[in-house]
Amino acid sequence: MLALYGSLLRSLPQQRRLGFAKGLKLVGPCTIPGALYDLGRYPGLVAGEGRVRGELYRLRDAMTLARLDRFEGVALDPALFRRIRIRLIQPATEAWVYCYARPVLGRPRVRSGCWLEHARGLLLQARQV
Repeated sequence: MLALYGSLLRSLPQQRRLGFAKGLKLVGPCTIPGALYDLGRYPGLVAGEGRVRGELYRLRDAMTLARLDRFEGVALDPALFRRIRIRLIQPATEAWVYCYARPVLGRPRVRSGCWLEHARGLLLQARQV
Protein backbone atom coordinates (compact mmCIF):
# COMPACT_ATOMS: atom_id res chain seq x y z
CA MET A 1 0.00 0.00 0.00
CA LEU A 2 1.11 3.54 -0.78
CA ALA A 3 -0.29 6.82 0.56
CA LEU A 4 -0.01 9.91 -1.65
CA TYR A 5 -0.76 13.46 -0.50
CA GLY A 6 0.55 15.95 -3.06
CA SER A 7 1.20 16.50 -6.74
CA LEU A 8 0.49 12.84 -7.60
CA LEU A 9 -3.10 12.86 -6.29
CA ARG A 10 -5.58 11.36 -8.73
CA SER A 11 -7.43 14.63 -9.43
CA LEU A 12 -4.21 16.36 -10.55
CA PRO A 13 -2.78 15.72 -14.03
CA GLN A 14 0.71 14.61 -13.00
CA GLN A 15 -0.16 11.01 -12.02
CA ARG A 16 -1.55 10.28 -15.50
CA ARG A 17 0.87 12.49 -17.41
CA LEU A 18 3.91 10.75 -15.91
CA GLY A 19 2.44 7.28 -16.41
CA PHE A 20 2.03 6.34 -12.74
CA ALA A 21 -1.75 5.82 -12.93
CA LYS A 22 -1.32 2.46 -14.68
CA GLY A 23 0.65 1.05 -11.75
CA LEU A 24 -1.66 2.33 -9.00
CA LYS A 25 -5.13 1.20 -7.96
CA LEU A 26 -7.02 3.66 -5.78
CA VAL A 27 -8.27 2.13 -2.52
CA GLY A 28 -9.75 5.36 -1.12
CA PRO A 29 -9.06 8.40 1.03
CA CYS A 30 -6.63 8.19 3.93
CA THR A 31 -5.29 10.27 6.80
CA ILE A 32 -1.54 10.29 7.38
CA PRO A 33 0.01 11.35 10.72
CA GLY A 34 2.25 14.35 10.14
CA ALA A 35 2.59 17.95 9.05
CA LEU A 36 2.44 19.22 5.48
CA TYR A 37 4.70 22.01 4.17
CA ASP A 38 4.47 24.09 1.01
CA LEU A 39 7.71 23.60 -0.92
CA GLY A 40 6.59 25.59 -3.96
CA ARG A 41 5.21 23.41 -6.75
CA TYR A 42 4.68 20.46 -4.41
CA PRO A 43 4.30 19.70 -0.70
CA GLY A 44 6.50 17.81 1.73
CA LEU A 45 5.24 15.72 4.63
CA VAL A 46 7.09 15.46 7.92
CA ALA A 47 5.88 12.40 9.83
CA GLY A 48 4.66 12.96 13.37
CA GLU A 49 1.88 14.93 14.98
CA GLY A 50 -0.90 16.34 12.86
CA ARG A 51 -3.16 15.05 10.13
CA VAL A 52 -2.58 15.07 6.39
CA ARG A 53 -5.29 14.12 3.92
CA GLY A 54 -4.26 11.79 1.16
CA GLU A 55 -5.19 8.86 -1.03
CA LEU A 56 -4.37 5.21 -0.42
CA TYR A 57 -3.29 3.05 -3.36
CA ARG A 58 -2.50 -0.58 -3.97
CA LEU A 59 0.63 -1.02 -6.08
CA ARG A 60 0.05 -3.13 -9.19
CA ASP A 61 3.76 -3.93 -9.68
CA ALA A 62 7.20 -3.37 -8.12
CA MET A 63 8.39 -1.28 -11.08
CA THR A 64 5.93 1.47 -10.17
CA LEU A 65 7.50 1.81 -6.73
CA ALA A 66 11.00 1.96 -8.24
CA ARG A 67 9.86 4.65 -10.70
CA LEU A 68 8.23 6.61 -7.88
CA ASP A 69 11.46 6.44 -5.86
CA ARG A 70 13.33 8.03 -8.78
CA PHE A 71 10.63 10.68 -9.25
CA GLU A 72 10.66 11.56 -5.53
CA GLY A 73 14.44 11.91 -5.41
CA VAL A 74 15.00 9.09 -2.92
CA ALA A 75 18.46 8.31 -4.33
CA LEU A 76 19.72 11.91 -4.42
CA ASP A 77 22.54 12.84 -2.08
CA PRO A 78 21.14 14.30 0.08
CA ALA A 79 17.77 12.67 -0.56
CA LEU A 80 14.82 14.91 -1.34
CA PHE A 81 12.32 12.41 0.07
CA ARG A 82 12.56 9.15 2.01
CA ARG A 83 10.05 6.35 1.57
CA ILE A 84 9.04 4.99 4.96
CA ARG A 85 6.28 2.74 6.30
CA ILE A 86 3.80 4.64 8.44
CA ARG A 87 0.76 3.48 10.37
CA LEU A 88 -2.07 5.57 8.95
CA ILE A 89 -4.70 7.20 11.13
CA GLN A 90 -7.44 6.23 8.71
CA PRO A 91 -7.78 3.50 7.58
CA ALA A 92 -5.90 1.68 10.33
CA THR A 93 -3.22 0.12 8.13
CA GLU A 94 0.42 0.61 7.22
CA ALA A 95 1.48 2.20 3.96
CA TRP A 96 4.57 3.54 2.24
CA VAL A 97 4.75 7.33 2.45
CA TYR A 98 7.27 9.71 0.91
CA CYS A 99 8.46 11.98 3.74
CA TYR A 100 10.43 15.15 3.09
CA ALA A 101 14.08 14.57 4.00
CA ARG A 102 15.37 18.15 4.12
CA PRO A 103 14.86 21.00 6.60
CA VAL A 104 11.48 22.75 6.56
CA LEU A 105 12.66 25.83 8.44
CA GLY A 106 11.11 28.87 6.77
CA ARG A 107 8.69 26.80 4.68
CA PRO A 108 4.99 27.62 5.20
CA ARG A 109 2.98 24.90 6.89
CA VAL A 110 -0.21 23.78 5.15
CA ARG A 111 -2.49 24.14 8.18
CA SER A 112 -5.44 22.34 6.58
CA GLY A 113 -3.30 19.25 5.93
CA CYS A 114 -4.79 19.10 2.43
CA TRP A 115 -2.60 19.96 -0.55
CA LEU A 116 -5.55 20.25 -2.97
CA GLU A 117 -7.34 22.74 -0.73
CA HIS A 118 -4.13 24.71 -0.21
CA ALA A 119 -3.25 24.79 -3.93
CA ARG A 120 -6.76 25.92 -4.88
CA GLY A 121 -6.50 28.73 -2.33
CA LEU A 122 -3.21 29.87 -3.84
CA LEU A 123 -4.75 29.87 -7.33
CA LEU A 124 -7.66 32.00 -6.11
CA GLN A 125 -5.27 34.47 -4.48
CA ALA A 126 -3.21 34.72 -7.67
CA ARG A 127 -6.31 35.45 -9.77
CA GLN A 128 -7.35 38.25 -7.42
CA VAL A 129 -4.02 40.05 -7.74
